[in-house]
Amino acid sequence: MNRFAPIALATALSLASTLAHAQTRDGDGVVNLNQTNATAGGVHATDAPGFPISIGTSGTYRLTSNLVVPAGQHGIEVGPNLHVVIDLNGFQIVGPAVCSKTQNCANYQTGGTVGVYSASETTNVQVRNGRVRGFSRFAIDIDGKSTSIVEDLHLENNYSGLRADNLLAQRVTVRHNSSKGIWMGKGQVKDSWAMDNGEAGILLDYRGRVVDTVMERNAIGLRVQLGVAMLAGTVFTENGTPVSGSVSTSSNLY
Repeated sequence: MNRFAPIALATALSLASTLAHAQTRDGDGVVNLNQTNATAGGVHATDAPGFPISIGTSGTYRLTSNLVVPAGQHGIEVGPNLHVVIDLNGFQIVGPAVCSKTQNCANYQTGGTVGVYSASETTNVQVRNGRVRGFSRFAIDIDGKSTSIVEDLHLENNYSGLRADNLLAQRVTVRHNSSKGIWMGKGQVKDSWAMDNGEAGILLDYRGRVVDTVMERNAIGLRVQLGVAMLAGTVFTENGTPVSGSVSTSSNLY
């Protein structure tokens, strides 16, 4: 056997991996995500073929196609100690769950799937510009002590739309979810719309602001668990219960 063969093979495999990874990047350094490279794997060094797409390095990631996620899998999973921007670029992340205000597709307590998932308190995540639907836990679920920025999104037909510990959401539509539209520990929701959700359109754990936002035909428009919500320019219409909990209001319509 040629004693150089193992070295040559290792070098070839390493080069192939490097080239495959490089092909996912644009000239501006943005990493492209699509159904093809999700299936192939290699978005970064430890990303295995198939879903979820595993993000293990900081940077900007941009969809160049819809992602169709099979049953029992998350769509995109973000690792610890990262700063990540996920630009859906007008595309969708689509799961197979069938959810609506009248069809409860899962139980939060027993797990389920997520479109974009980050379980690390040390990661900062931004998600923008697209649609996430058909997941049996959340469309987007972000832990973390730093502020998660979520904007220009449609989150619909999931068990719940969006959950984040510390949230800045703007121009977000959450509708036709089995449970909650938006669930935040603290933060702000602005210029958004929560419609036809099976429980609260917006659930606030501690303190936050809801500004220039419409809550329509939810079981509860806004539910505040422990703290106080400051409201400004907010419209409540045809909710089972407009507000549950403590609020401070300014120029709101019920």
